[in-house]
Amino acid sequence: MPEHFSCRLISVLLTAFILATLYWKLNDSPKGTQGQLSFLRNCLQCLSPLAYFLAHSLVSIPNLIILSLAFSATTFWAVGLHGGLSGFFFFFIIIFTSFWAATAYIAFATGFVSDSIVAFTIVVSTFGYFSLYSGFYIACQEIPPFWIWFHYPSLVKYPYQAVLQSEYEDPAECFVRGVQVLDNTPFVNLPVAVKLNMLQCMSSATGANITSSTCVIDGMKLMEQEGVTDIS
Repeated sequence: MPEHFSCRLISVLLTAFILATLYWKLNDSPKGTQGQLSFLRNCLQCLSPLAYFLAHSLVSIPNLIILSLAFSATTFWAVGLHGGLSGFFFFFIIIFTSFWAATAYIAFATGFVSDSIVAFTIVVSTFGYFSLYSGFYIACQEIPPFWIWFHYPSLVKYPYQAVLQSEYEDPAECFVRGVQVLDNTPFVNLPVAVKLNMLQCMSSATGANITSSTCVIDGMKLMEQEGVTDIS
């Protein structure tokens, strides 16, 4: 029904608009990088409840394509993600497959339960577990061995790792340089001269020459911190 699709499109665009304005034009500084990571987490988390809403009307693939394109176009350039048109296309594909996988899972789960309230509870609960064990809140290497199995069937793990690799795999990109290593510490408000002295002390302690232009964290190190190293 056209009115149903219009309602779904408005819902997707509203979510995209909120995320786009909340994370507007982030840069490659430590603060901007943390904002990008937060956006990518929230982006995929917001798609799960939207997918439940979409699945109720047996959304067709053409509709999913339009909705995914609307969401991607609203957020990709507004947030300041990298990759140009090829990066945008990859982001769109990930958003589309996330919608598709979520709606397929919902259709699968609700096929076993006739009561809509019970089905909703099951779906919301399992999506919560998927997010919890996807790597958002706790790194893969820190998940207890008796729960690590839930990390791998998570519907959120794979799109999350895909967008992180697309965003941070360029070895030429640097996300923390020189004194920026102190940006997310209690020393962030110290004078620059003091920070440079601290870098000299760090150089002496580590045996590495860390200057104001030295790249401290590149994309690969950032993905290692996020635990995004187990799939290509």
